[in-house]
Amino acid sequence: MKHFNFFNFGFASYDPVPDQEEASTPEYRDDKYLTSEQIHAVASKKPNLILWYVLTSVFATLATFFFVQNMQMRRRGGFQTGYSNELVLATPAIQVSQVRFTGGIKFHDNGTMYRDTGPGTQYVGRPSPELDAAWDELIGTRYLAFTDRQKSAFDVEISRSNEDGLYRAGPDVFHSLHCVDKLRRTIDGYLYQISEQVDETYQNILHIEHCLDFLRQLVGCSSDLTPIPLVYSIGAGFPVPDFEQLHTCRSFESIRKWAMKQNEDALRTI
Repeated sequence: MKHFNFFNFGFASYDPVPDQEEASTPEYRDDKYLTSEQIHAVASKKPNLILWYVLTSVFATLATFFFVQNMQMRRRGGFQTGYSNELVLATPAIQVSQVRFTGGIKFHDNGTMYRDTGPGTQYVGRPSPELDAAWDELIGTRYLAFTDRQKSAFDVEISRSNEDGLYRAGPDVFHSLHCVDKLRRTIDGYLYQISEQVDETYQNILHIEHCLDFLRQLVGCSSDLTPIPLVYSIGAGFPVPDFEQLHTCRSFESIRKWAMKQNEDALRTI
């Protein structure tokens, strides 16, 4: 009884018609072992397979690494993309540019001091309706309205208005600018009343105007997007701003210690 060999599939029982593929491939024979030509043909393919596996593993590892790094950077945030504690809805509006500050204190040739106002809208000077209007336009609406759907973007408590059912919060930059404007209005009303009585008051006015205008530009430059939510107060009977929010800051204490050490080290070289 003739037994069928499942491993050689009876290749020796017929002669297939040669073709181009067979011409480049070693012929398989009905032998118990592979021929040297067959072994060489199989072995020659292994380096290519190994190289393919290595490259695939490398690319997969790099892709995973960069994906994880990107996710970690997103969680940490940054000056250009917004920090995790900031108002996430406002981050698409972030644009970074270099701006030269104006309003520096300078001196005329005769030695008199003046403030270089520079071009554009003025935010300090003698009290006037035009000056107040410029600040009102700069600050605009401090507390913005947000819908139910947008409420989930807040990581802080925020109360719903009984009047229109909306939620309100504002980036801290508007509150900070409001504080600067409040100081401006208070100081202007006081200083210009006594400016005719003291000769040196003019220099004081220039100094304060310079400081106020510099602070305005500094606050606008940082444009802190930390949300200041309106939270209902039982004592007040209506929602009030909750200013005690977590901000992302540079450590002033660390910078102060560095500055002191830098100064001390430099003085020791004298």
